[in-house]
Amino acid sequence: MRKGVRQTVAGFVIRPERPYSLVAAHISVKATRHGNFTTAGGGIREGETIEAAMRRELKEEYGIDADNILVLEHPPFICTDNGKQYHWCRVLCNGASELIPQESEVAQADWWSTCPVTLTTLINRMSPYKANMFAQVFLQVLDREPALFGCFPKELELAVSRFREQIAA
Repeated sequence: MRKGVRQTVAGFVIRPERPYSLVAAHISVKATRHGNFTTAGGGIREGETIEAAMRRELKEEYGIDADNILVLEHPPFICTDNGKQYHWCRVLCNGASELIPQESEVAQADWWSTCPVTLTTLINRMSPYKANMFAQVFLQVLDREPALFGCFPKELELAVSRFREQIAA
């Protein structure tokens, strides 16, 4: 890990369901005036692994117990912005249907469907930088594990192609 750069973990939290999986997102207390959604995450503590940091942040921000999640290898998607280096994790969540937000940090937490209309709405409610990172991680997860998202109707294929175009621009 790079010295002098704050190491941060961020999670693409998936709850596999049909016909569309769900992803977790929230509005932080700091960002309520902006209304921007973001994903679970935070700083990696000294001596803490990426997986341990992700598990801790999910418990702190959403109330999800470690027994209900599987942190998959984090994808090779690491980006640096404003002195922070983000390590994105793919997280499978089973058995935790209710998100219990940490009131000091999270103003509102919801599960969002990965159906194209809903996912586009979520991305449009993120800051441009977070939306770009989220879309890139979504595409990586989609490329690696398409079965997580069930069948892909034409509209999902169109949404994915739009995400790819936005990222390329």
